[in-house]
Amino acid sequence: MGKLIFAAILIIGGLGLGRALTTMAPQLHDAARGRLPLAAIARGVQVAGVVLGLLVIVFSSFVVVDSGSVGVVTVFGNVEKDPLFNGLHFVLPYKDVIQMDTRVQKHEAKYAAASMDIQAVHAVMALNFRLIGDRAPEVYRTVGLRYEQSIIDPATAEVLKANTALHAAN
Repeated sequence: MGKLIFAAILIIGGLGLGRALTTMAPQLHDAARGRLPLAAIARGVQVAGVVLGLLVIVFSSFVVVDSGSVGVVTVFGNVEKDPLFNGLHFVLPYKDVIQMDTRVQKHEAKYAAASMDIQAVHAVMALNFRLIGDRAPEVYRTVGLRYEQSIIDPATAEVLKANTALHAAN
């Protein structure tokens, strides 16, 4: 969205500056004798502003989703249901693409639990997980980008505590 606003500023600024220079052309005509006419400079500024703005719009319409990632498309905060898989995609400039990692990741943390005979047990547990690409828009919409801290860490602690409570400390 920021690129679209930047392009609009370039286009409007170029047209406005060109119009201002065109308005000033008769007043500065005598001073510019023998040089490039101010009207031609004004026209060049207008064309440059429009061309640069359109180039920003065109180049911001293409998004590359990295290998091992999936793109989640949002339109003014609303998440689209279909993800973008790796490769080059055409996306309208008012849409944003958030990349989420789908590769296997490792979550490691220290946990404390109680055994069946009420003894303290301290454990370091590692868990490998990955995000399923087709479900990424749903995860982004309901949980957000910090799903590891919101979902995986509490679930891991709960499973460890439930299993530790079934065994004696020895």
